[in-house]
Amino acid sequence: MAQHSKRAFFAILPKLDCQVNHEHIPFLSRGFSKAFRKIIEMSGVGRYPFNMGKEKELTEKRLSSQCLYRGRILDLFVDEVELPNGRQSLREKVSHLGSVGMVPLDQEGQVILIRQYRYPVEQELIEIPAGKLDLGEDPWECARRETEEEIGLIPGRLVKLATFYTTPGFCNENFHLFLAVDLKKGDVNHDDDEFMVTKKVPLEQALEMITSGEIRDAKTIIGLFLAREWLRKGNNTG
Repeated sequence: MAQHSKRAFFAILPKLDCQVNHEHIPFLSRGFSKAFRKIIEMSGVGRYPFNMGKEKELTEKRLSSQCLYRGRILDLFVDEVELPNGRQSLREKVSHLGSVGMVPLDQEGQVILIRQYRYPVEQELIEIPAGKLDLGEDPWECARRETEEEIGLIPGRLVKLATFYTTPGFCNENFHLFLAVDLKKGDVNHDDDEFMVTKKVPLEQALEMITSGEIRDAKTIIGLFLAREWLRKGNNTG
């Protein structure tokens, strides 16, 4: 079986466009299936180096762009692009200035959540406070502003938890996620079309609300788990 494994391995090696060091060869004597499992490990998931050849070009080149709609919070484009294989295709893209979200955590370990109706999904959702960046606005300043406007609390300290794209398949929105601690009383200032209620919940209970399906908002789920990890590292909210 070892000889069959070796022949099969070296037969597909040129198609993988990679190089294998001599230290990797001994595993081939362990059997065909183990050999190919080891290939997967060597691809980077395991501890074995996998020396890839020339990286495959994946970039898509924009050939033209047409704006179909300009709105208050987003613009919609249809772009013609050239694919890596030279063919052409259309891409629908939502352009967004970016957003911030805050996990407000008080000294008792309670998180302040909001409940509001979300028209696109036609239901009320429980979320962390969040808001859209103004053009050229600093995410840290936006986070401070939105925390006070939405829940009437001013964060004495902001901790950056993560930055991520919310839906990169069709939208370029970049989301900045913060932990808001050392909270002091401020003034609520909702927009005319915003209607929400706030609720204090122990962090562990909020995490259980994710498991139960009561919390279904992605940014909120990410924020709550990252907040717990931050606390587990010995940080405090004072």
